[in-house]
Amino acid sequence: TIPEGGYKSWPKKMHADGVLVAGDAVGFVNVPALKGLHYAMQSGVYAADTIFEALKADNFTSSTLSAYDTRIHNSYIKKDLYKVRGMRQAFKSGFLLGGAQAGLMTLTGGLFPDASIDHEDAASAKVIRPESTATAATNSIKPLSKVDGVYLSGNKTRDDIPQHLTVGKDITGDVADMYAALCPAGVYERRGDQLIVNAPNCVDCKATDVLGPRWQPREGGAGPDYKMM
Repeated sequence: TIPEGGYKSWPKKMHADGVLVAGDAVGFVNVPALKGLHYAMQSGVYAADTIFEALKADNFTSSTLSAYDTRIHNSYIKKDLYKVRGMRQAFKSGFLLGGAQAGLMTLTGGLFPDASIDHEDAASAKVIRPESTATAATNSIKPLSKVDGVYLSGNKTRDDIPQHLTVGKDITGDVADMYAALCPAGVYERRGDQLIVNAPNCVDCKATDVLGPRWQPREGGAGPDYKMM
């Protein structure tokens, strides 16, 4: 799970009074390369440089911290990500057409095509299509439940594993619904207005760690048995 909007999804400002935003929080991810750690680290260096200057000046207002944005925009972070600024958006046109557009973007350094796919996600119509007869028939023959999917991941976790997902005490029913929808492994479910955590189902994807329950290292030896990495 990565921020895949790219350069076009960057905020207009990466600073405010007493605040600097870096790494994935801004969207420093090269989508076609699936890389962003080096951008996150470099932005952290720029943030540290800016904070050091603010400490010396004893001034943490937006006017002082704006130097951080200048550093980012003058760096290889912007240079690299500007070239691939439309990669993710291109695939809104479908896999084949999106692949063709992405190839042209790679050849032209992002110059073409560009304007044709410059639109907000919220402006794209979302259509829920009824399940096709073929899909329904396939599912009736060979269903794959969430529990089956967790099993196929090679998850080796005992059913009474100690809780390794820390949940806040103020989770509402609506938030519980969000967590349940967020996790495809069925780790979170809503019962009444309570959030129930099925820790043995967890495949350590860390997706919800961004939004809510805190992931902690589980007991030794448990978890998905990844063999092909």
